[in-house]
Amino acid sequence: MRTLVIIFWRIFYPLVALAAASSEVVIYGGTLPGCVAAVAASRSGARRVVLIEPSLHLGGMTTGGLQHA
Repeated sequence: MRTLVIIFWRIFYPLVALAAASSEVVIYGGTLPGCVAAVAASRSGARRVVLIEPSLHLGGMTTGGLQHA
């Protein structure tokens, strides 16, 4: 079973080290490339992927309304 864990750094600070120690892939930064990397790692067969975002917002400027379609 594959698991993708998203940790918001400011809220769940104590869980960061625990989750990172028990995972195969750790990605720091929940911007669009970070989210894509997490999904790609999971699709490539990684059993546990942890995405750590220091703010309370995933997607960076793309989902913040600053990217034009």
